[in-house]
Amino acid sequence: MESLRFALAAPAVLLLPGLALAPSAAARRRLGPGLTLVWALGAAPALWALLFLWSAPFGPIWGSRFCLIVLAACVAAIVLRFRPADGRGSRAEGGVLGLRVPRLRLSALPVFVAAVAILAIAIHLRFADAAGLVAAPWVDGYHHTVITQLFVEQAGLPRDYHPYLAADGFDYHFGFHAQAAVLTWLSGAEPRLVVLWLGQLLCAIAPLGLLLLGRQLGMGLRGGLVAQALASAWLWFPPYYLSWGRYTQLCGLVVWPAALWAWQAALRPSRPRRSLGPAEADRPPGAGIGSDPVLRLPSAAGRGTDGAGRHWDGVVAAVLAAGLLLTHYRVLAFFAIAASICATGLLMRRGRRMFRVLWPAAGAGLLVAPWLARGFGARLAEWVGSGRGQAPAPPSAPVAFDFPEWVLIQHDGGFWLRLALVGLALALLNGRRGAWALLGWLVAAACATWPGLLGAGQSWALPPFALAISLWMPISLGVGLLVEGVAPLFAARTGTRAWTLVVSSLGLALAWLLRSRPLEVWIDPLALCAGAGALRLLTRRGEGSRGRRQGLRPRWGVIAFPLGLALVGMGTMPPVRNDETVILRAAELPAAAWIRDHTPPDARFFVRQVLWNQGAYRGIDGGYWLPLTAGRRTTVPPAVYALRDPALVRELEERAQILARGDGLSDAQVLALLDAAGAAWVYVGPDDGEVRGRLSAQRLARVPGLVERYADGSVSIFQRQDGAFGPP
Repeated sequence: MESLRFALAAPAVLLLPGLALAPSAAARRRLGPGLTLVWALGAAPALWALLFLWSAPFGPIWGSRFCLIVLAACVAAIVLRFRPADGRGSRAEGGVLGLRVPRLRLSALPVFVAAVAILAIAIHLRFADAAGLVAAPWVDGYHHTVITQLFVEQAGLPRDYHPYLAADGFDYHFGFHAQAAVLTWLSGAEPRLVVLWLGQLLCAIAPLGLLLLGRQLGMGLRGGLVAQALASAWLWFPPYYLSWGRYTQLCGLVVWPAALWAWQAALRPSRPRRSLGPAEADRPPGAGIGSDPVLRLPSAAGRGTDGAGRHWDGVVAAVLAAGLLLTHYRVLAFFAIAASICATGLLMRRGRRMFRVLWPAAGAGLLVAPWLARGFGARLAEWVGSGRGQAPAPPSAPVAFDFPEWVLIQHDGGFWLRLALVGLALALLNGRRGAWALLGWLVAAACATWPGLLGAGQSWALPPFALAISLWMPISLGVGLLVEGVAPLFAARTGTRAWTLVVSSLGLALAWLLRSRPLEVWIDPLALCAGAGALRLLTRRGEGSRGRRQGLRPRWGVIAFPLGLALVGMGTMPPVRNDETVILRAAELPAAAWIRDHTPPDARFFVRQVLWNQGAYRGIDGGYWLPLTAGRRTTVPPAVYALRDPALVRELEERAQILARGDGLSDAQVLALLDAAGAAWVYVGPDDGEVRGRLSAQRLARVPGLVERYADGSVSIFQRQDGAFGPP
């Protein structure tokens, strides 16, 4: 029943705020109705985050009733903004109020159906990956659930981390948690389930943003659909976000395309003028072969924005940029690079419009000023200044500073990476401005995450790891560019089609042979230049020549390849879940229920720990989750403690040095360990492998003074019967 209520509430929570904030009429006409819905999905997390931030001065007002009031207000705003402007039911064009709703053209229906079908495939795959889970995996999954629980318990933006961590103030990015809290209130489900369900739903939605990004790069929707299908059913990321519970960065990547579109809309000229559509403007001579004008709205795409609409678009851009900071500051850095490239290009082409660039940025700063004043600004400055060996926590495992190549080549990822590079190179040779923008973003993002390229030191605020797990977006877009560059050649004359088939076959074969290997120093650059150069020559040869297939072009045929790609991927995609990162298992929930019913509320449990990252320790079994599943304190807090409590960092480090002996500890040492931790209870979950520092249930059963109170084959619970305990 809870899952059904979640399924009913999720569309409203994910769509209504974004539709209420929809951009101006001209911007929506450029999007069309389908992409307007995609944009709304990206805008919603930003708006929820700002609502929580600006309602904080009013106290704990949030709950299921207040959420319904907010959603009702969104519906009212949608009706007001899209209302008929005259008695005949027509829609007014321009302005901020009384805007025309873009009508779904019959010719665009195949694309809409394909996007929805690929989304359905993605939802099926993502929830199949999570089947059997009772909570989000790994360390991030736990502390994201804790923060969502704080939202629910404190009925709004948390004031501190109590009772889960003895730390005053709250300065964590919270766009994802705000949405999760709203869905918790509306569905009645536990936060641990809502975080998992929402995370997987966003994982399926995230590839839709590639349709927006592709449109901004000048791609037609066919290339965007290919990119969506690739990210939904082939690439290892974003699906692998499940194994890490890394849903906050994923949520930021959902917001990013919508924020970038809003930024571009705010910078458009205010005088009505006729120009090529966004997909036509970046299409060089000859690239129109096999293009699909039915997928665009060329009559509206080139219209300027009136004054009121432009100002509203500036407000929307400021709201989304501010919300993106509240959702994930690292993704904001990637967005800022893209927005800077966009602004630079517009300023160079259309003269000095510095005010239009600055005022949305200033507005975003004002919107997040309360959050920066609460301490996030100081915390962010600390992270920016902390490099390798100077991380906020002792750098026992500075893995975030290393670039994980496996992220790009897992599950034949090297194949798609090489195709994406060829697609980008071909688009560059064809003179597509969007490809140059994408290349500029990649270079700037690499310099930001590897400042050593510019002679600076690395920073914890933006490590290479953050870029690596976001590269699925440019890889998907690169493959989309390749499809758009090659597809027209198959509609050219017979000779061109034959040579295109030969070149494509050789390139696909070589990329497939290297699919499990990282980029080679010599082979890949040579193959890249040869493949892109050959396709460019074929493009020039095919300019002005159209085969008889060009005139046929069935409207439903343009979706065949991306939809087929998604269907094949659905059948071949292996499970992405890494069971080694699953900390709370279904078999441990009965033990949590027993603890809740048979132990005093102030009981403190000793749970086993292991080093996680940057000096922070994590629990290794369901005992780590006891504060949420049973309402009992434990000796290992959520991993955010490493950023807030240096004394606790030292305490867990000292405990780890003792626990390193595991079952080799003497009885006296085990009891002393419990004394030092102030714990009268011990939780031992299932052992699924040898980990240094584990105390087994068999060893604890032999310690005098420890009595086994619960055992079910998976979990053993011990209570100490004698002696005094240290401070809790």
